[in-house]
Amino acid sequence: MLKKASISILFFFVALAACQKSRIDYDSLKWRDLTIKLIEEVDSMSQNSSDLHTLSYNLYAKALIYGWNNKDVESELNALMYFINQNGFSFNKEFDAFGDGTVNPDTTIYTITLTDHLGPVLLEANKHGAINDSILFSIYNILIDIMPADSIGNGYCVSYSNSINDVGAGCVHNVNISYAYFLNALKEYNFYENNTNNLIEEIIKREKLAYLPEAYNFPYWDGNDRLTDQNHLCFQAWCMNYLYDNDLKMYSNLIVDNILNNREKSISSLIGHLRILPIDDSLSDSLYIDLLNLNNGTDTTYSFNTTYNMQNPRVISQFAVWTATYYKYRLLYQ
Repeated sequence: MLKKASISILFFFVALAACQKSRIDYDSLKWRDLTIKLIEEVDSMSQNSSDLHTLSYNLYAKALIYGWNNKDVESELNALMYFINQNGFSFNKEFDAFGDGTVNPDTTIYTITLTDHLGPVLLEANKHGAINDSILFSIYNILIDIMPADSIGNGYCVSYSNSINDVGAGCVHNVNISYAYFLNALKEYNFYENNTNNLIEEIIKREKLAYLPEAYNFPYWDGNDRLTDQNHLCFQAWCMNYLYDNDLKMYSNLIVDNILNNREKSISSLIGHLRILPIDDSLSDSLYIDLLNLNNGTDTTYSFNTTYNMQNPRVISQFAVWTATYYKYRLLYQ
């Protein structure tokens, strides 16, 4: 009787384990399937072909889902490289970055484009043998040549762009920490010079001093007293989490906890909330449902504006990157 009972208990735990595995598989696959829906939506929007950022995001989302050897991924990479060959790393349009009347020319290269929107995607492409080293050396050299944002000391802050208009305009903190994050990623992949470590350390010093512990936040820009919005703040927390500094990791965790306990329902903020899922995925089910409803046109609770809306392929492609990233994270760690 005892033997039969033991066998029954064994079968119960085997069945329970199978059910748990099935749930994990479903929870992972639903993120993959949502990513594919988002990718297909971007593909259906004709204007995506003229936007460097959308091309980059859509390429990376597809590579995460299908792999870098996939024919469609190769086609997306070719389209991105063609755009870069024709236009360089610029927006290809004029832009008044700080609203001060100084309009940057259409050839301006923005730091955040290289450190977040484009650079990490090309680094991954290189790691998988899809492109050669030359473009990464070009990006590194451009980044190192960008002037400081100010001369106040207390660490280092890089300018918003390589335009003379933005030199001395003051520190934009999400750009600065992104600069440190991407230089560190290049360093780990042996694309760096001897002064890179010191530059990263000086940026970390500056960002520690800029942190506002009572607000769990940073100034967005030293030029005014505006705090950072949740989208960019999630981005900063994400960058800090991947830098080897215990204080920054602590700030990252505190910021993420505060954001998730005070979550704003805007399309802009949702991009950030999805990005930080590998740091804290306690609200993953809620975020999945929210994005699914937004994609289906059935959500009425999220705010939007002329830039952050569900008709903008750049926004949809960002959603696709972070849902794909979380899908891959679940496969690796859950």
